[in-house]
Amino acid sequence: VHAVTAGDALNSAAAQKTCDFSAKAKKAAARAATKLAGTASYVKAINVATARLTAYAVKSQGWVTQALILAAYLQGEGDRRVTEPTSKMTAAVKAAGQVSYASGRVDEVILLLKNAQHRTPSSGLCLSQTKQANSAAAETVTAGCKSTDLTQEIADETDFEQEAKQVFTTSTELTGGANGNCALTAAVLTAYKKDTGNMLLLEGLIEIANTGGFATNNIEKAATETDILKPIASSYTATHNYLSATDTAQTLDADGLEKLLKPDAVGRKLKDTINSFYQYKPAKEENDIKKIATELFKIPADGSDSGFIKALKQAKARVPTRDQADLQLTIQLSYQQLAREEAKALQSLNKKANKKANKKAPDCSNEVSEGSEAYKKAEETCNKLKEAAACNANPICSYNTTESEENKKCKFDAKKATSNGVPVAQAQKKKQILLQRGVQNIKIKQTVKRRMRDKNLVKKLIVDGLRINAKILLF
Repeated sequence: VHAVTAGDALNSAAAQKTCDFSAKAKKAAARAATKLAGTASYVKAINVATARLTAYAVKSQGWVTQALILAAYLQGEGDRRVTEPTSKMTAAVKAAGQVSYASGRVDEVILLLKNAQHRTPSSGLCLSQTKQANSAAAETVTAGCKSTDLTQEIADETDFEQEAKQVFTTSTELTGGANGNCALTAAVLTAYKKDTGNMLLLEGLIEIANTGGFATNNIEKAATETDILKPIASSYTATHNYLSATDTAQTLDADGLEKLLKPDAVGRKLKDTINSFYQYKPAKEENDIKKIATELFKIPADGSDSGFIKALKQAKARVPTRDQADLQLTIQLSYQQLAREEAKALQSLNKKANKKANKKAPDCSNEVSEGSEAYKKAEETCNKLKEAAACNANPICSYNTTESEENKKCKFDAKKATSNGVPVAQAQKKKQILLQRGVQNIKIKQTVKRRMRDKNLVKKLIVDGLRINAKILLF
């Protein structure tokens, strides 16, 4: 082992290690920026897709619930991504700042040793090839420590926690050519007028001995023992894993949405959303949600496009422009186009609602009594409404929520119809009238039989018979 000697030059191998670390560290900020840009792009894609699904729900005849469930899922994803800047992204930005700071500190020390030497080796090298006196280190050794515009750097995927631990270790030898004339490693006592102690560089990673040369011949401390590198060497791996995670596809078109509806993914991805949407208590498990979603979105077992996605791909909207109304795919509309399309659809719904509200009540002569053709038609009309919201919005229908899950459906509601101006005959009253008429007919027949036994009252029977027939005809 080389004895500590004033004027020793820094080992080129040690300089190479530290400068290579610095070169990678200069890319840390670019990596965090790339992740942030990717997150922003994905959140934007989520917002556009949510708007498209909402517009589709406004106009869709049979996929309203499905479109809104997917929109709710995407909105939750967007909210989750937006909260990341306050947690993981914040940590990533701070870590990038610490790594860049460490890079700058390393650069200054190594470049100081490189530049503070005479161009003639024998006159005083401060950076030399390993164990070779008067042999200058190659220019490439310090290439990683050169000044750089960090705003132009391209992201690098280095885990700086592991990198710092490998580079800055007490086994890294500092001394290169011995017994040189490097003024920077001269005796601290005489060269810098320091009475006692050593000269510390990089917070003690490198020490110049009071009597000259490198105090321990090796790097003095591990990376975790200095404030310059400790934040990196102690916890950067978690940030590295976050930055390495692949973001979801940046374009959420119909094909991108279909990935959410694959048989092997839909139960897991939509579990929370569907439980919340239908307010299941207790919450249903992944396998149950998969069955519900499979039926809801019409998902085939072979993984091909679901019924919902097929309908979404075919949905078109007539988007008004200054010159004409172009027919375009809903899933490709921009924010501005979606806003116009939704406004137009809502105006149409409002007109229909106002027209229905202003419509006069039907003629009371057209009563809907149980068993009548009108009653049957009303029942059929209500049964065709599959969505609870649409059912309850109809003036004569109500969605039956008291039945079991499989028997829940839209049914004709006589009480509601009456309150909304649709006259409904009381079936019970009708039955009572018919019953009374039946009793009267029975009494008449009994009278006829009794009087037929009396042969002496033939004339009276004839008269009474005529009267009886007249009464029967009245009913």
